[in-house]
This record gives sequence, C-alpha cells and structure tokens, in this order.
Amino acid sequence: MFAVSTCWKSSAAKCGDDIIKPIIEVGVRAIEIEYRITENIFRQMLPALKRGELIALSVHNFLPLSGEYPRGHANGDAFLLSSPEKEERELAVKYTLRTLEYAHEVGARVVVLHMGATDMDDGFGRLKEAYKKGRPDDSTVRDSVRSLTIERKKAGKKHLDSALFSLDKLWRPAERLGLKLGVENRYYLKEVPNFYDLGVIFERFKESTVAYWHDVGHAAVQEFLYGIGHERLLSQFAQMLVGIHLHDAENTRDHRAPGKGRIDFEMVRKYIPKGAIRVLELAPDVSEGELKEGMSFLSEIGLLEP
Repeated sequence: MFAVSTCWKSSAAKCGDDIIKPIIEVGVRAIEIEYRITENIFRQMLPALKRGELIALSVHNFLPLSGEYPRGHANGDAFLLSSPEKEERELAVKYTLRTLEYAHEVGARVVVLHMGATDMDDGFGRLKEAYKKGRPDDSTVRDSVRSLTIERKKAGKKHLDSALFSLDKLWRPAERLGLKLGVENRYYLKEVPNFYDLGVIFERFKESTVAYWHDVGHAAVQEFLYGIGHERLLSQFAQMLVGIHLHDAENTRDHRAPGKGRIDFEMVRKYIPKGAIRVLELAPDVSEGELKEGMSFLSEIGLLEP
C-alpha cells in the first residue's frame, strides 16, 4: 500500500480537514503523519482515522509538534538523537517515546527517525554554487568533496555513538507497541547517518525492530554533490528496508512530483521489497494534478502497490 505524507498540506492547514480532504480527493486512502502536525490538528484528524476513512501507515518523528516550536519551525531534527550532550539526547528520546505512543494509537507500522547531525561544515552552499556554475569537474571542487568526505568520517564517531545509545533506549518500547523504527538516510553530508553509520547501526541492532527507511531525494542530492552512489546505498541496505519516501529531485531541489526530476525510479524499483511502505513526500507547491501524474508515473513503473 502507498500513502501521501501530510507534509503536502500540513504547513498551511488550520484544521484536520484541510489535510484529510485533499488527500482523499486525489484517491489516496493512506497517509504518513509528520512532525508539523499539532496536538489539536491530530485530534481533529483522529475520528477519520478511527473510522477508516484514511489509514496511517507511518508516523514521522516528532509527533505531535512540541509547544516549544512554532509550526513554521517544525523539524524532524527538533531534538537530536545523536547529540553527545546528555540533556539534549534525553529530550530526543523522551519525545520519540511520545511519538511511539501516538503512532500506536493510530495503528501505524513504522516511526521514521531523523538521527541528528554532526557539527561540521559540509560545504553544502559552496558546492551548490559551484555546480550551479557548471563546475562539477573542477579539480578544486573534487578536492573539496574528497576532504569533506574524510572530515565527515572523523566528525561522525561521537554522534554515531550517541545515536546507538538512543536507539538502545527506543527499540524495546517500539517492539512492545508493534512498531518498527525506520532510520532514514539524510540530505546533508553532515547529518547522521551516512553510509558507514547505517552499516554500524544495522549490525548492532540486527535482531531488533530497527530498520532502514530510504529517502530517494536525499540519496539523489548526496549523489549529485558528493558522488555517494544512490544505487550502492539501496543495494547495500535493501534487506533492512521497511519503507521509502518517494519524490523527485533535480540537482539539490527535492520533494518534487515523481517524473518532474532526474531520479532513476526504474533503478529504485529493483531494490524495494514487496510490502515496504511507499510514501509520496511532496512539497506544498506540488499541485493536485502533478500529484496524480506522479502517482500514474510510479504505478506504470511498478513502484506503487495497490
């Protein structure tokens, strides 16, 4: 089954129906509930979920939006599960445990996790500008990418250790609630996890509820800027994959309607196991028509299960 993320409509929503109705009107009957949803809007959506008008397949940490953050600043990294600072990490675990309870309440199968970030400068803005000027083969750019990749390996260790500590606090509560924890690949090089981190995480928690959540846009952007192979990432962790965010990307712009960018969805399809949750995670400026075209595009490829 496939779903549409509530991020398509949540940023401007004043009530639950502002999110639910547009999704139902495009013929979709499942959603991923994400971190821009306030407690009030969640409660307004709940009756429709209880009646089965929509099914919640997954929930994106953190839910509901904490009162500490206005909706315009809602973020899946509002609290960092990979923070070396104990107080910050404990807050992240606390709010994730709360998300697990909400996910259980709506009958979701997976909670999607952002693990956090290192404190390095990953050169994103500089590289983006260089590529915009058509200099991807410039030796200075190549040297910069090489240096940044080496620096990321050094910067990541303490954050990976913290991420492992947090997951150790979360996987048993998730198991008790019948939930998987979907660790998501990230957009920026400085973020956790990278390719190496994922390998360590899945080796440590291979007998647990910890699984892989793949975001095609994030992978495409990292491949574009840093040369980190999208297919390599998918092929390596396909056996751990429990869900996927589907959207298109061109250069560094993602969350476009499928078919409106450069992602090789035929390649992606080869690695997605039957039964994996497929979520269209689209920007608010994607029109209803573009969403329908994107669903048709993915259905023709065989990426959307009925």
